[in-house]
Amino acid sequence: MARTPRIGPRMMEAVAFVAHHEGCPILPVAEAVGPNGSRNYGYRTVHRAINAGLLDYTISSSTYALTVTDAGYRAIARGA
Repeated sequence: MARTPRIGPRMMEAVAFVAHHEGCPILPVAEAVGPNGSRNYGYRTVHRAINAGLLDYTISSSTYALTVTDAGYRAIARGA
């Protein structure tokens, strides 16, 4: 049986940030959601959101371009 990923408040902050800035790279999202601008924690949060299926990415010229998935928009709508 597949486990449903837990969606925490920081993951939802990352999804909301990307929803307002479609196509942005990871760095500004990581700085926005990390405590006191912590990039390390922010990067881990963004990657958890990607692994949970809330965010998707494309890589162009060694830069991630983030987008919100349908699951991410559903999570925003229900206020997860």
